[in-house]
Amino acid sequence: MIENAPRDPQAWEIVSKTLIWLVVGMLIAWLVAILIMAFGSESFLISAKSLLPFVLMTIAFVATLVGVGMVVTGYHIFFPKVYNDFGKMMAFSFVINTILFFVFALIYFFANTPTLWWTPNAMTIYLVLGFHICFAVFLSLCAVDMHLNPQYSWSVLVWSSIGFGLTIVVLMLVYMSTVSSEQSTRLYYLMLMPSVLIFLIMPLIQSIWYKIYYTMYELGSNFLYLYTIDEQLQIEETKREENEMLDDINVEQ
Repeated sequence: MIENAPRDPQAWEIVSKTLIWLVVGMLIAWLVAILIMAFGSESFLISAKSLLPFVLMTIAFVATLVGVGMVVTGYHIFFPKVYNDFGKMMAFSFVINTILFFVFALIYFFANTPTLWWTPNAMTIYLVLGFHICFAVFLSLCAVDMHLNPQYSWSVLVWSSIGFGLTIVVLMLVYMSTVSSEQSTRLYYLMLMPSVLIFLIMPLIQSIWYKIYYTMYELGSNFLYLYTIDEQLQIEETKREENEMLDDINVEQ
């Protein structure tokens, strides 16, 4: 039995995927900014605290769905042999984003609700927006990659978790570096940076991880591979036949 080998992306594939993601990330960043500005002036968005969470929830939903759709479309066009199930990939993204829309509604609500220990402000809501976009992209791309190669679901979870975690760290570093800036400047950073970072870091981490894992595979280690039921039955059958051969040899001796 020969296992389904892990992916081994070539240099041209890494470059082309990274460019696709980067272009999509920049477009989505500007889409987020345009949608926010379309709802009113900056002073309105900062002052209308009751409307701001719903506005940002909707923007995150639309931006993530459009962004993942653009990536999937680009993959479907340039890599049709691998990314050939366009309908299911988009369906996964839509379902995940719909579920996250309602889950994050609670987070936006609590972040925007004053308590004895907490005074809400626009910066916190925009941080939630950034996390919402990054987390939605992370889960959507996990679902797409796991659907395409379910035997390597654990491998997908590893690289995507690393990419998501690194994105959040970089985003927080950028946010902290703007502490001394004006509030409007910090808001624009939080509008633009999450989409650019998540759509840039994820493909780079994916490519690096696939190269590392393929090297381990060539050395004989495929520890994250999930065997199908048929493969497990085949392994057991092979072991049984080997044991029978050994028993026959022992009897002859």
